[in-house]
Amino acid sequence: MAGLLALTILLPSLVIGSPTAAAAPAGGSLRVVLLGDSYSAGNGAGDYYGDDKSAYRSRNNWAHRYVDWVNTQNVSATLTNLAHSGAVTDDLLGRSGQVAAIPADTDLVMLTIGGNDVGFADIVQKCFTLGLRDAKSCKTKVDGANALMDDVMGSTRNILQLIDDRLPDGAQVILVGYPRLATSRSYILKDLFGSVSYDAGTGVRALSETARDKQAAMVENWNATHPGLKVTYIDGVVAAFDGHEPDPATNSRNDYRWLNEFFETRGRLAANGKTTSTFSLDAAEFYHPNIIGHQQMANLIINQVGVPSNVKPASSPAIVAASYAVSDSVTTAEDAPEAWIQGPYVAKEGSTLTLDARGSHADDGDITTYEWDLDGDGVFEQTSTEPVIDYTFADLYDGQVGLRVTQDDGQTDVYTTQVQITDDGDNTPPEFDNCPDAYNYSQSDYDGDGVGDVCDPDPGYPTEDQPGVCVVGENCPDDDATAAPVPTPDGAGTAPDASDPTDSATTAAPADATDPEPAAPTPDTAGDAAAAGNQPATAADNPTAPGTAVATETPLSLPTTPAGSTAHDARTRLANTGFSAGLPFAAISLAATAVGTVLIRCAIRRQLR
Repeated sequence: MAGLLALTILLPSLVIGSPTAAAAPAGGSLRVVLLGDSYSAGNGAGDYYGDDKSAYRSRNNWAHRYVDWVNTQNVSATLTNLAHSGAVTDDLLGRSGQVAAIPADTDLVMLTIGGNDVGFADIVQKCFTLGLRDAKSCKTKVDGANALMDDVMGSTRNILQLIDDRLPDGAQVILVGYPRLATSRSYILKDLFGSVSYDAGTGVRALSETARDKQAAMVENWNATHPGLKVTYIDGVVAAFDGHEPDPATNSRNDYRWLNEFFETRGRLAANGKTTSTFSLDAAEFYHPNIIGHQQMANLIINQVGVPSNVKPASSPAIVAASYAVSDSVTTAEDAPEAWIQGPYVAKEGSTLTLDARGSHADDGDITTYEWDLDGDGVFEQTSTEPVIDYTFADLYDGQVGLRVTQDDGQTDVYTTQVQITDDGDNTPPEFDNCPDAYNYSQSDYDGDGVGDVCDPDPGYPTEDQPGVCVVGENCPDDDATAAPVPTPDGAGTAPDASDPTDSATTAAPADATDPEPAAPTPDTAGDAAAAGNQPATAADNPTAPGTAVATETPLSLPTTPAGSTAHDARTRLANTGFSAGLPFAAISLAATAVGTVLIRCAIRRQLR
């Protein structure tokens, strides 16, 4: 799965070596690079781009949301995304690692890292995944993660040292931690045959606390001894996500989740204040921040860092282009403008893309025109005085989109980025696509039959736990009929104060299972709302990122419980133990929930090399 749990889970209310936010100089620029694992790349947030399908680089990730906000603050900010799903600390180190690919003129490096080093995927598999979980294995994985913590801290410090060696003094780093993986509801795994039980919920959550303390100490020590590269440790992720984590119960969901649970992706805010999502059989998207969660992480950075103090003033050196983009300056003068498109882009035929050139800036004066070559023929068909345009790609296209900017003294610069417009919205050619008529970015195929999971009528996933495995209070034969209570976020339903960016709660409207994804706010308000602690998110916290194709989504429909029964009735509990007592082996809700869960095994093999 990709990089999460334990390594950097934050220390509430602790700010370590934070660069001081400063007013941005007029026309200033900021070069931002994103490193790290899946929690940086954006697994589970959708709108992926780039040819490397195993990377899961999403236009909805927290780094894009933060840079979008910076671009509203009188700063021209660019983002180069080097993060990769499944990355471990070694993937950032070495001659071919992520750090080695950082452009030399980078001002700000942001990352999450370490979760995969301590076995995040194994913990999700052995502690939460139907058919793979059991008490003994879960405890073994959590204990093993604790034992690896000190080694991971040393590797993280080595990453900081490598960044320090590569970049000039004055560069800055933002290290973002991870939320917990489960709510605080009781979650105890039990092995009926071996009489073994383990409080998996408490164990996994306690692991986060240990990791938080160790990373806090590491960052504090770094800042005390390395004045040339200050690291900001973003605090508050655990506190902000408290009550918004996945519900560990097999057959229920947290209505206010900011992380995807099983079989879903692109979790987003519905009109009723709850989370809606899109069905997914791609295990690499499970147990990762959804769109709401990524916006909340960006909000924490906005509130704690704001605009970094090391924004370059006008007349800064030229941009070093990302590997997937081309920049052609037509002048070498130091005061020439610099063009930038925040690409690349991948979308379905007929989609409208928002092409974002806000990273462009004039080094002397102002940019007066933005000219767009929308079909790669060298002719600039569209001219605007604004850096953001919407354009509908009515036909299939795989090529470059070009931008020419002109500043008021007549100097120009040209930049191009890749655009792929396909028949199904992913960028796998039809002749190689295992589901050519459906969007399936990762091409996941659990049973290896050549038919992708998203279109396979029989993908072959188990639908019940191993014999004898059960969850106390949920499906053990000796449980009481009363289900364990589901915790709800504190303050749910509290109306926000529009003047307070730290309050993003809202009152809930009646539920609507077909509620569409909220429209994007204007650039002036995007990202203004801060993480709301234990409160529901609002539509302002859930905007559509620039460059996101406008498309109809199918919200995830949850199974219903028959009238007169509960989600934890005796028949459902017995069915999940692996015993047969002449009762139905899977109630409708359980079967619907179970199908596809063990997909995570596919992602583990694919991502944890």
